[in-house]
Amino acid sequence: MKNNNFTIIGKSIFLPLLCVLFGLNILAQENLKKGKELLEKEDFDAAYSEFTKCIATEKKAGIRSQCYLFRAESQTDSRQRLSDINSALRLAPNSDEIYVRRGKYYLGGEDYVNSLPDFTKALKINPKNSMAYFFLGQIYEEYGKNRQSIKAFSEAIRLKTEMKSAYLLRGYVYSEKLKDYDKAIADFTKYTEFEPKDYEGFYARAAARQKKGELNKAKVDYETAIKLAPELGLENPLATKTN
Repeated sequence: MKNNNFTIIGKSIFLPLLCVLFGLNILAQENLKKGKELLEKEDFDAAYSEFTKCIATEKKAGIRSQCYLFRAESQTDSRQRLSDINSALRLAPNSDEIYVRRGKYYLGGEDYVNSLPDFTKALKINPKNSMAYFFLGQIYEEYGKNRQSIKAFSEAIRLKTEMKSAYLLRGYVYSEKLKDYDKAIADFTKYTEFEPKDYEGFYARAAARQKKGELNKAKVDYETAIKLAPELGLENPLATKTN
């Protein structure tokens, strides 16, 4: 007969010993895992507590860096969020993911001066980081560098073809800045394929079609957008016009 008591005792003795021998901190990793789960549930206070425990007990730089990075997401104070991201970066200075995260933080505050170098650095570390290209596309568009913006969005799409937001934003640059309505319509169409229940793709395509002179198609798109988001009170400027 199997001795269950021995099994339990064995685990209680040998598991901590193995953790010491192989440098594993099971408790810290459990804190990290639990913190992520709480973060998904938007229980930010509890998530913050778990990530703080992980930071306090974990010695390995890589895992501590992740704890800081995820704790930043649970922070309500923007300065503390940036402080945690910087702490994560000090522990993992070659992480393209953290540079993108900090760049995104700066971009959210329209601090393009600081966000641009972070996305550029991320691409030096990992030239295949699609998100870095995506955010660079937004910065270039803000700076009026429309061709560079198109190039960055296109590279993001090349690396991650399902990046739906890149199609949408590239479409806006084509439509509003470059007046290339055919390419804009193609991008907005692609976005509607990804998001058939999102009014924005249809409304943007309607505007591009209107500018191109495709009034009947534009009218249909306007009507579709209005039906998808009635609460927004969108208007159809072509309600009484036909081509």
